[in-house]
Amino acid sequence: MRIVLVGFMACGKTTVGDLLAKKLNKLQIDLDQAIVEREKLTIPEIFAKFGEDHFRLCEHRALLANIGKDAVITTGTGICAMSWNGP
Repeated sequence: MRIVLVGFMACGKTTVGDLLAKKLNKLQIDLDQAIVEREKLTIPEIFAKFGEDHFRLCEHRALLANIGKDAVITTGTGICAMSWNGP
């Protein structure tokens, strides 16, 4: 089972995702954290150095790398704005 929580920055999705993952005994994956770990830069640094388009590509890659996992995934609303991420 995959559960994806999407919400605005600082709305509590990571906290809720963590609680839900523990309750369901699932892995919790925060896409922003996955991006930071892969890029070795903070989100603001990625935006400043490379721009929003690059960040959205990173976000897409993180989604593809994790969407098949049996996990609770948390992500920001920007992922919904990009047509390549699905309907």
